Amino acid sequence: YLQGVPRNSIFITSKVQPKEMISFEKTYNAVVGILDKLGTSYLDLCLLHWPGVAKIPVSSPEHQQKRIQAWAALERIYTEGKARLIGVSNFEESHLRELMRHSKFAPAVNQVECHPLFQQRSLRNFCSDNKILVEAYASFGEGNLLRDERILKIANECNMSAAQLLLCWSYSQGIPMLPKSTNPDHIASNLRAVKKFKQLKQSALDRLKMLDCGKKFAWDPRKIR
Repeated sequence: YLQGVPRNSIFITSKVQPKEMISFEKTYNAVVGILDKLGTSYLDLCLLHWPGVAKIPVSSPEHQQKRIQAWAALERIYTEGKARLIGVSNFEESHLRELMRHSKFAPAVNQVECHPLFQQRSLRNFCSDNKILVEAYASFGEGNLLRDERILKIANECNMSAAQLLLCWSYSQGIPMLPKSTNPDHIASNLRAVKKFKQLKQSALDRLKMLDCGKKFAWDPRKIR
């Protein structure tokens, strides 16, 4: 951990990779290996990174079986106290429905791409109905939305940067987000976004809502069986 920082002051999230989801044992051992590498006895959140398994055709029904086995391994990890929360990433509603039919515990989190051009309203409603927290990644559209003229215009009118506007949009929707940056100035600016939320007028939110066009920038899990 960071020197002098107590473990309970740090929230650690990690993921099981698609190549590690080939069996119950492989998934379980992958999480144990993560704990060993981090030198901790538990994760705060452990996710299945993808609804598919590496090196299997996307249309193969084998993905369904592997997902169920991998999730059973995370349930074991959870009941043993090796993870405080377990969840998934990039799961569509069909993946979640199937998983929940074969599980003891529903995922606590579904981490997905979500931003004004890809708002995922149907998936978010399903997750809300089933008490699954939607967590957004790629909030900036892998950088593309920071250059989008429509976003820039609204941001300028709200006296904030494009990044701050996008984070405020997520905040307005009740969606935790994961803005990625190694630049200290960008990190500080991102943190100031919440304070600027009150500057975001309803008219700006209405215009952002109209931008939803199903445009993805990251991986697309919709073809995974």
